[in-house]
Amino acid sequence: MRLPQNQEAKIIASTQLPYISFEMMARQFRIESHNFPDKRTGSNIQYSIEDIALSGFSVFFTQSPSFLAFQKFMQKNKGVNNAQSLFGIQNIPSDTR
Repeated sequence: MRLPQNQEAKIIASTQLPYISFEMMARQFRIESHNFPDKRTGSNIQYSIEDIALSGFSVFFTQSPSFLAFQKFMQKNKGVNNAQSLFGIQNIPSDTR
């Protein structure tokens, strides 16, 4: 049974969540992704698991349909890209050709 909408809204509004900055969230994601299992085989291991996971995570924060194209555009026009400056991605995973 659901609460009346006005009571539900009061409960939601009164719930206090701890403040988490973007930097704290990205840093924690990097720490957690360090422990992700790496089941890759062979020699195609040029990207760290952290960079792969953070690249996937960072796609949600860009307004471009292509993560890689946007990072290249930023690097070329601004001299820096979000993947490195916001997420600390050392080596941006790229498309295969």
